[in-house]
Amino acid sequence: MSRAAIPILFATLLTAAARGDEPTETRSQALLGVLGDVLADGQGFRVDGLIEDGPATRLTRPDNPKAVGQLLEGDTVVRIDGKKFGSWRQWYDRLNVAYRAGKGTVRITVRTADGRESDWLVQPAVTDVDVPLEGVPLIAVPDLDPVPDPVFPKVRDLPAPKK
Repeated sequence: MSRAAIPILFATLLTAAARGDEPTETRSQALLGVLGDVLADGQGFRVDGLIEDGPATRLTRPDNPKAVGQLLEGDTVVRIDGKKFGSWRQWYDRLNVAYRAGKGTVRITVRTADGRESDWLVQPAVTDVDVPLEGVPLIAVPDLDPVPDPVFPKVRDLPAPKK
């Protein structure tokens, strides 16, 4: 296992543990390399931590690819590809659909701690994770073909997380 792949696995395990004992399915999933929680009532995903050198540390502006940034603790991702989400399942589904539509690039809308909102582009890493089931799946998402990622080149080679 490559050293770069360890943080994304760690984040995946922490995220899965935070959800409790919900029923899950294993699938290929676009991930931003963030720790946090989905907020109630469609308010977004509050960022509590970042994976070092993960996708969320390499954001670009949609109107100027030379303008770069990163998510910060306390930021909230409020929309993925213009769509709100209110559950873990919707978060994961929206990331996958946007990843597929954007051919490996996802547009996120971020609200900073001072309330300002801005759009950013991110190129998620893809790995197999357990995704929570919430009744009937919101969106049928086929397995994704990973886009090569210079920081996480071997993410797809990770063993499945232990249950």
